[in-house]
Amino acid sequence: MPNHHESIDMPGRVNKVDLHTHSTYSDGSYTPAGIVETASDIGLKAVSLTDHDTIGGIGEALAAAGGLKQPLLFIPGVEISATYKCTLHVLGYFRPDNYSGIDAMLDDMRRERHIRNLKVIYKLNGLGIRITAEEVAEIAGKEIFGRPHIAAALVRRGVAQNIPAAFNEYLAGGRKAYVGKKSIPPEDCARAIAATGGLPVLAHPSQTGMKLSDIYDLAKSLIACGLFGIEAYHPEHTPAETANFEKLAGSLNLAATGGSDFHGGYRPHTGLGAGRGNNLRVPDAVPEKLLDALSRNT
Repeated sequence: MPNHHESIDMPGRVNKVDLHTHSTYSDGSYTPAGIVETASDIGLKAVSLTDHDTIGGIGEALAAAGGLKQPLLFIPGVEISATYKCTLHVLGYFRPDNYSGIDAMLDDMRRERHIRNLKVIYKLNGLGIRITAEEVAEIAGKEIFGRPHIAAALVRRGVAQNIPAAFNEYLAGGRKAYVGKKSIPPEDCARAIAATGGLPVLAHPSQTGMKLSDIYDLAKSLIACGLFGIEAYHPEHTPAETANFEKLAGSLNLAATGGSDFHGGYRPHTGLGAGRGNNLRVPDAVPEKLLDALSRNT
């Protein structure tokens, strides 16, 4: 397990909620238990694990939360890739006793993700970079790995100076070894989450690159598919964007949620519960709103 306080910005902490984190089950460097234990250590009151296209780490995180001396609210979650006019993501939040129903849809997505990553490695091999799926899986610690793990393999072999450099030269969109990913419409993501008793939330809307009016139209259309909220609070949102997304959520009677999008050492400038430079501010009441809505879902 990585050092619990790696990449954690402790001084001046006021935020107590982080509903967007990633573990070793997708593209983070902390184990699920490491995220939960670190969240407790730094004084968070609520945390969610939202790995990409998998709920594989939820059981471990729940067990860790149950063994803590200090109470910590853990909310099972997931982040699903979707395609609209651009690539975007839909978060899903679930009750601890009712999260496994989403796994049938995720199984197909994980299979596609794995095929995509094998194609990336094949492209790298074609460039004369002889990394293997086995060594990347060893770095990831899991059978299904992601691009950050491929980037780490490139750094280990001396092909790239660091992970950002590996993405910039080989793995980011349009770069030498980039392979596009197959995803599904956001309507299908939201419906699948809602159908299993979960709450769909539109993740980090600023990263879609869409105009605010287009984000409004998308969110409005997803309400019929069960959309519960918009991730208004995110480290990459400017204060103006955060205010706009809060207003947008309010105008559609949607919840405004938030989280750090923590990836541990793969994004060393983003701290758990802190964001970038301690800029994350998720209202303390957000987890209670989620719990209340989840309790009414069947």
